[in-house]
Amino acid sequence: MRFAIVLMVFCLFALVASQSGPSHGKSVICYSMAEPSFALESFFYSLMGMSQFGKTDFNLCTHLIYLDYRSILANGLTTYDDDHLKMLRNKYPHLKISLGIVQDEQTITEKQKNLMERLKFVDYLVSLTVNHSFDGLHIGLTYDGPTYNATGVSTLLNDLSMSLKPKQLLLSFSPMKPPVSRSNELDSFAPIANYLDFMHLQYFGNIDEMIKLGVPPSKIVIEVVIITGHSLRRSFSIFDFDSFKSFLRYDEICDLLKGVSIKRIFYDNFEEKIHADYIDESGDGRSVLFEDTRSIANKTRNAMRRNLAGVAVFTADADDSYGKYPIGANTFDDFKSDANVVANIPNQNTRTYPMLRTVNQAIVLALDEMDQLHIPYTKTMARNQNSSDAFSWDIFIGNLIDAF
Repeated sequence: MRFAIVLMVFCLFALVASQSGPSHGKSVICYSMAEPSFALESFFYSLMGMSQFGKTDFNLCTHLIYLDYRSILANGLTTYDDDHLKMLRNKYPHLKISLGIVQDEQTITEKQKNLMERLKFVDYLVSLTVNHSFDGLHIGLTYDGPTYNATGVSTLLNDLSMSLKPKQLLLSFSPMKPPVSRSNELDSFAPIANYLDFMHLQYFGNIDEMIKLGVPPSKIVIEVVIITGHSLRRSFSIFDFDSFKSFLRYDEICDLLKGVSIKRIFYDNFEEKIHADYIDESGDGRSVLFEDTRSIANKTRNAMRRNLAGVAVFTADADDSYGKYPIGANTFDDFKSDANVVANIPNQNTRTYPMLRTVNQAIVLALDEMDQLHIPYTKTMARNQNSSDAFSWDIFIGNLIDAF
């Protein structure tokens, strides 16, 4: 009996110890949708293919952006599933969880015109963050025009920073669908935010320019989008982003392409993704633009070569939690191209979460490659500023109780 208890405690201790997250020193930021709470949201989340919320293994992430599209659908709600958030914190003690709010530039600009409205808006966002014990706030910015109102956005970020930093809370910023010529606008945001998250990798040139302007690479994160959509079109000339029929998870994309007639499939150099044109069962022409494990590995490698803070994944819910399509055999082929480097390709013994595992494995391989080539880099996870990885007996005892 005593031996059984000792063995049980040892196993639970090992379980807790294994929940320390990635150890490579770079950030892996996982977006995940907040749970829907009413019919309109449920429809929207279903359209986005987010039925797998909660199945993600956040041991593969350093940060979680708890993305709330309700800020668009319902003008912001103040209710969150605190029990679910508590479960996440207990299960993944290393994980930094930020509330993700999406706002359009016009709304932000309007709120800057009136001091009281601006302060009320900032107080609302900070209250949401603090009252639900989030570790930080993430602002996703949408826009309609060719450029940002940089002054309005900077004012908002400054106000938020002045309220969040004394509380040792993170502030991050993501320009969604940014204009091409933005380096001279976005570099001014870097001193305010803990990190800037850029969604489209064809803008590596602009990121290089921002680094030249003095933006620390340790504040830049590149985002890979693993949820995608397929469009209904009559022509295969240009991918039509405005005619998405629905959004698909990675395993759904693989399922789809197994059962259709593919007209062409190629690597899109502009989007740096796989582009497939196909004919569906009704004879209609459709397209799908998606990441595979090899494209993600290469983007992660490019981010490491620039000594960026890490990689963000949008959304972690869209990864293959079932393990139907594991990491491909050719995923790390491009790491073998340098004769002066020994590529220590890991054995692929685990099938689940191929996208998240690829990001983490590619980070390790890229940093090892840089070590062999004597290329300097820094380990700069945003979570290091406000967190501790010390073992928590409270969490351990809580997990022990939960096990029974």
